[in-house]
Amino acid sequence: MQVNSTLRETLTQNQEQVWALYCSTSGEIQAPSLGELARIKIPRFFGISLGTKGVLQLRGWLVDNANLRELEVTIRED
Repeated sequence: MQVNSTLRETLTQNQEQVWALYCSTSGEIQAPSLGELARIKIPRFFGISLGTKGVLQLRGWLVDNANLRELEVTIRED
């Protein structure tokens, strides 16, 4: 996992931060590495499985006090 250094510099200059990182995969979604998320300072990670038929699989995790906690992900249409 890498966060583009130019993007990070731009965010820092604008006093903004990354809210979450996501990735898509054709297989089962695995929990990310807590160490990797902490190293790149990403508080949330979402995984999307494209290998499903009919039902989208979406999982999320939150870095919480040096622990990785799975999130309940819901999609709302407001």
